[in-house]
Amino acid sequence: MSASISNLVPIFSSVNWNDWSAKIEEFLGSQELWFYVKGINLKSTAVFHYKTVKDIAGASRSIPIHPAKNAPERLLWDEKDFKAKSFIHICLSTDTQTLFKDVSTSKELWDGLDAKYQQTPLGYLSRLSTSNSGRTKIPPKTLTALLPELA
Repeated sequence: MSASISNLVPIFSSVNWNDWSAKIEEFLGSQELWFYVKGINLKSTAVFHYKTVKDIAGASRSIPIHPAKNAPERLLWDEKDFKAKSFIHICLSTDTQTLFKDVSTSKELWDGLDAKYQQTPLGYLSRLSTSNSGRTKIPPKTLTALLPELA
């Protein structure tokens, strides 16, 4: 099903937050990943000790050794959280991907996106009034008249 994410969730372009966030939430829920994004499924506190080894090609890499009892739970959490973060990331515009490239968890990515792009009704209406998309623009007086209805 992951191959069809582009058919289900549009690319987030920084102006379609409300629609995009609802669609990506539904998609991640269908993949049983939404609890990772919202921080409901908490990360295990397993402790790993790492050892650096060289692989056949001579490249160095770290491998976990002497894992704690709950290491399998931690590995599963890391895998599912990475999957959730990746699904969100591939549905972002290139500019937005660049802004959030250094986040470490899906929750951190989601919270950052939500803080930056969540649209307030006033912000949404003001964008409509200056839209260049060919739609009818809402005159500023109409916006002012609508504000009491939004409260």
